[in-house]
Amino acid sequence: MRRYKFKMAKCAAAALIAALMCFGSIGDAMADSISDLRAKRKNLDQSVSDAKRQLNSTVSDRNNTAYEADVLDAEMENAQMYYDYYVDLLAWADAELVILEADLAQAMQDYDVQYAAFVEHIRLINEAGGESQLFLKILMGSGDINELVNNAEYAKELMEYDARMTEQLLVKKDEIGQKLASVEEYRLEIEAMRYEQEGYLAQLNQKILEKEARLTALYEQEAYFNQMIADIQADEKKVENLIKEAEAAELARQRAALGENAVKTPYQGGVLAWPVPSSTNITSGYGNRKHPISKKNDFHGAIDIGAKSGNSITAAGNGKVIFAARQGSYGNLIIVDHGGGISTAYAHCSSFVASVGQTVTKGQVIAKIGSTGQSTGPHLHFEVRVDGSQKNPIDYLKG
Repeated sequence: MRRYKFKMAKCAAAALIAALMCFGSIGDAMADSISDLRAKRKNLDQSVSDAKRQLNSTVSDRNNTAYEADVLDAEMENAQMYYDYYVDLLAWADAELVILEADLAQAMQDYDVQYAAFVEHIRLINEAGGESQLFLKILMGSGDINELVNNAEYAKELMEYDARMTEQLLVKKDEIGQKLASVEEYRLEIEAMRYEQEGYLAQLNQKILEKEARLTALYEQEAYFNQMIADIQADEKKVENLIKEAEAAELARQRAALGENAVKTPYQGGVLAWPVPSSTNITSGYGNRKHPISKKNDFHGAIDIGAKSGNSITAAGNGKVIFAARQGSYGNLIIVDHGGGISTAYAHCSSFVASVGQTVTKGQVIAKIGSTGQSTGPHLHFEVRVDGSQKNPIDYLKG
């Protein structure tokens, strides 16, 4: 079937584009603060959600329209079958009318011939002065009695035959005329039904064209939203990378602000203390595992300790807070430098209690349990690093 494109409504899409335009060039975002970048990422997330919602609505509308088009196609096929049937009936009726018209013409011709003969015989009788005079002439013209009788009988039969045949031809002509009128009436009825079916076909065809046009527009709209989502997600990736770069730069700045000796002081904390006083439930250990979100095998360089949201997180040893901010998949992350190249990291926090540059002691509350970042529920992701390399925390915890 032919497809006709109509103008696609893009009001919702335009609103999303306007939301994106307010971000400006992603390439200029390096000058923005981490908080500004996070706000942009949040807005981009919302834009993706809005675009996906519009996409889902479009796909649903497209599926419904496709189903309606299929129903119309089936209805059109059935209507076309009836239309073809009426066309065949009309062809039969037209052929029957031709035959009946020819029969009627022949009957009228036969009637005219027979009627002319009958009229001629009547004329002869009249010229002879009536039947008695006609018989007298026959009598006088007959050679003997037998011929006379035969001639008289023949004349009488001829007259009766003429009258009978003329009457029969008249009846036949009337019968043919009635049949012709009946077929003509039947033909007119079929023509009316065919005309009505033709109008119905035209209406169905118009509906199908409208459905096809809408399908075309919905397919275009679906592709439009898919491209929009891809573009926004690409911008999200750029912003995410900028956030990581900015956080790395901030971490370097914080380390520099603490002074060179901050990471070179000897470690004097002894074994580390358990960082979650309210729970000893290790929900995921150190080493290879299946990631709870991606479901792919990966290396887990920490231990996860399950606990209720809002419960306290304590410093595993004496040290200084060198980082306290949101960090990608870690969510809210706080890092304590214990000296001697040893540091501990506490991820997915709901909030911070200690701040950057603050000196803390073993067992001091520094944050609260949460589920920020890539997390399936409230817990503490606890890392121990030695000269930047992840180590098994169990080897450094007492007890």
